[in-house]
Amino acid sequence: MKRNQTIDVLKLVFSFTVIGIHVTLFKDMNLFLHRTLTQGLFRISVPFFFIVSGCFYARRMHDPDASKKYYLSVLKTYAVFEAIDVLILGVTAHGNVFNILWMALTTGMNHIYWYMVSLLLTIPLCTPLWKRKKTGILLVIGTILYLTAMSGDSYSFLFADTPFSRIIAMHQSVFRWPQAGLMESVLFMTIGVCLYQKPGRLPHPEAGLLLCLVLLIAEANVTQLMGAADANCYLMMPLTAVFLFETAEKHPSCSLYRPCFRDLSLYIYMTQIYFNWMGQSLGLPSLFGFVISSVLSCILSLLIIRFRTERHKLT
Repeated sequence: MKRNQTIDVLKLVFSFTVIGIHVTLFKDMNLFLHRTLTQGLFRISVPFFFIVSGCFYARRMHDPDASKKYYLSVLKTYAVFEAIDVLILGVTAHGNVFNILWMALTTGMNHIYWYMVSLLLTIPLCTPLWKRKKTGILLVIGTILYLTAMSGDSYSFLFADTPFSRIIAMHQSVFRWPQAGLMESVLFMTIGVCLYQKPGRLPHPEAGLLLCLVLLIAEANVTQLMGAADANCYLMMPLTAVFLFETAEKHPSCSLYRPCFRDLSLYIYMTQIYFNWMGQSLGLPSLFGFVISSVLSCILSLLIIRFRTERHKLT
């Protein structure tokens, strides 16, 4: 199937917004921009990645060889980068062997690889129902998990100083099990499978996307002003991600597209952790830290892609 260039461009853009989230972009400069962008629009990245992964996997789901190849590629990528993290952080940050294994199997040693772990868990858990087109059941389960996560995330202020606060703190933290990523991935990957199985159900997604973006900005500002614990889960997030994906599907060609974009977003996500701390350790404003991390992770990612390309030619 012809590759959707717009989706690859959006994935690249969102890989940089993930860096912005991790370096708390604009928090030290302008709180309105921090609420609107870093804690608002930038948060579309993970749901969009999950939806794309769900759709991408659905194309290969009924082909045992193709689905196995996809799963092993995700596993291999995670294993390689997590092995590097264990070597760098394992002894210094978590000397206990049990803690090292636990972190590696949940969120990653650096606490940001939970997206990869969620993919690796969600695929075997949900594939039997996806194949039998029982997506409705998973949409209900995923929605319940997502709403539960919201109680300790964007809407945590509603449950503060209540008997539920301790339970909420336990299920929300990505340092505990089940991690927050799994409470998003079931819903959004299933949405991706549904969008693949029944494409083009939204005739005018652009208008819906515009409305959802406005409402998401309003929701992000209100919840952040009310003292939200985090900003991973918003009520408007599922609709916004769906309309964005459908808009990209409706406009699959993009003049900005380059072949390297296919893998660039993945490697930026995997390598950014090595550079995110640089701006903070140097005491630089968050904007400078964002630029440093974005440029260096992009350069390293391009080098990795080139190395893989040359290696592939040799073999």
